[in-house]
Amino acid sequence: MMAVCSCSSIVWAPASTSGRVKSIAIGIFAGLLAFGLITGLHYVLSRRFPQIKFSQDAQRLFNLFKKVHPVLDMIWRAVWRIFVVFLGPVLEEAFFRGFLNEKIKEWTGDKGFARKVLRVAVVALLFGVAHLSPFQNRISNLLVFGVTAPLGLVFGLIREARKDLLSPAVAHITYNLAATL
Repeated sequence: MMAVCSCSSIVWAPASTSGRVKSIAIGIFAGLLAFGLITGLHYVLSRRFPQIKFSQDAQRLFNLFKKVHPVLDMIWRAVWRIFVVFLGPVLEEAFFRGFLNEKIKEWTGDKGFARKVLRVAVVALLFGVAHLSPFQNRISNLLVFGVTAPLGLVFGLIREARKDLLSPAVAHITYNLAATL
């Protein structure tokens, strides 16, 4: 089997069962807390600034097969949800909090609180940029960046605290699952 990353210090999950259970519990709690905070903020901002709306262009992509055939539409929606809820978060966490985080750590070193904070912040900003979409208008992209960059920061802080990728991956999956329901 080919290695995805040469970064030897990437740990997907704690070795002990109790460590894995704790990582999963922390991930679920953090994902639900982040979803609740962002949903509350969205509610407050939408009441305060009703003129700011998300673009509906992304919704058109989601409804791609709606007029073609109901079975194709059902399959597309299932594939989309599986990707968004499970596969996407695992791949994103492996890349951003795993590979990219470790590469920046190799370049800058791991000594000092300021370097750790800067590394987590840079990865979070890149995570936010990666979620920008040509299918959305500028306001929608700004709102998406305003959500995903702080989420990336939360996921990065969880990764730094737990020293594994299981906690941020579970937090990411939990957040995405709550957001798609």
